[in-house]
Amino acid sequence: MNMKHNLLQQFITLFVVIDPVGLVPVFLALAGKLDEKQRVRIALKSVLVGGILLLGFMVLGQVLLFSLGIGMNSFKIAGGIILFIIALRMVLYDAHTGWSNNAESEGDMAIFPLAMPMIAGPASIMAVMVLADGNRNSLTDQMATGLLVIAMLTVTWLSLRLAQPILKLLKRDGTDVLSRIMGLILAALSVENIVAGIRGLITGG
Repeated sequence: MNMKHNLLQQFITLFVVIDPVGLVPVFLALAGKLDEKQRVRIALKSVLVGGILLLGFMVLGQVLLFSLGIGMNSFKIAGGIILFIIALRMVLYDAHTGWSNNAESEGDMAIFPLAMPMIAGPASIMAVMVLADGNRNSLTDQMATGLLVIAMLTVTWLSLRLAQPILKLLKRDGTDVLSRIMGLILAALSVENIVAGIRGLITGG
């Protein structure tokens, strides 16, 4: 039961930080005037590049922290604080403003801002590293987290492929409301990370 609860919590965390539904208006603002084939290529490339970055940080991120002398508990606290700031932005402001709707090419558009920082941004990178945590989780648990990341990337790809119908269904106000609700959830999860990090520093765990 605890394993199922943990996987559900991880799935919710990934859904919130990657925010596949919130990507829909951004994707259409960038690629809405392109033809169907171009949108398909952009959606696939952005998810692939974002996925490579996320899985790369999940596998090698902790090694990088260790080489820099940064403990996982300190990273959890720092990550929690940044996640909380991003959550506040989602709740109080439009989390997706500020991206230009002009790009020099499909490749530029797919890599920036879609793959990074929209899919593989500070929040999602920190989330996958904290969720994988090799010091606390077994190899099986880490593999399960990796599969959840791949599943969420698949959901993200589907959201981009179905961007126009989703936006018509939710409309702009609907995506804004959903983004704010997910911001509240992310704020609560970020506090959990901060508390866990502080507890770990105190107990030496």
